[in-house]
Amino acid sequence: MMPPLRTLKLDIAGHAYPFYARWPASDLHILYTIIERKEYAPIAGYLDGAADIVFLDLGANIGAASRYVLETFPRARVIAVEPDAGNIAMCHMNLDPYGARARVVHAAVWNKNGRLVFENETTQIGMEAGVRVLEPGSVEDLAHSVEGVDIPTLISEACIAPESQIALKIDVEGSEKEIFSGPSLDWLDEISCIAIELHDSIGKKCSDSFYAAVEGRLLEPPRQINDTVFVGLKGRLSALELASRHDAKGAAL
Repeated sequence: MMPPLRTLKLDIAGHAYPFYARWPASDLHILYTIIERKEYAPIAGYLDGAADIVFLDLGANIGAASRYVLETFPRARVIAVEPDAGNIAMCHMNLDPYGARARVVHAAVWNKNGRLVFENETTQIGMEAGVRVLEPGSVEDLAHSVEGVDIPTLISEACIAPESQIALKIDVEGSEKEIFSGPSLDWLDEISCIAIELHDSIGKKCSDSFYAAVEGRLLEPPRQINDTVFVGLKGRLSALELASRHDAKGAAL
């Protein structure tokens, strides 16, 4: 039997605000991986650190990736989206000190808006980093449900300026299959880069859906570092900017 969860306050040198994590849970490992090992550092290669950046943290867990972005990019703001109520509480503790730069959304990302239900076996204690959702099979299922939201809605609600860059981090335990199989993927033309963990192990062929969706939109071949795939997309770059990038790469070879 696992001991009851405790919330720890962690004051880490070099960080403006404390971190909060539950123990025993996966939170401490997640903080170590993202904050200390800087798992998402490669996204800096796709972004202009002096520009306005909107970071959609999809599957935010306790908000560690959002914290990394807020601390790394002074002009960034984040939208942290997470379906699990316990994780949402931790997101607020870790992100609320940033005020208007951080918005926490209690929802699950999907390919359309509507209610979703939890897969029962993924909501047990100890599964905080592995919560999965699916479409309801009956009205009765909705008793234990969460709001589903699509990426176009998140982008629209964020009121993003035309000159801003949009970065996505996606770790949604298999829902990427549905996200990248949506009725329309035009929203990808707004995105500068994506850091995604692909969950082929659950048998949904998530990689196939993702790579088919980004094909033709890539600035360069994808990079995989450990479990995370990083891609740079043409996004909001103009034809002139794309040509400039191509010329710069050619000159460097």
